[in-house]
Amino acid sequence: MISQTLLAVPMYALFEIGIFMSRILVPGHREVEEQQREKI
Repeated sequence: MISQTLLAVPMYALFEIGIFMSRILVPGHREVEEQQREKI
């Protein structure tokens, strides 16, 4: 019998990896945030 915890651990790991990779692979994210702050 597979518990929900055993299913949740890999899902959470994939979620965290996705967030980490998006920060690396999306170019100019910080520049856009800085420009938006300057407009306010």
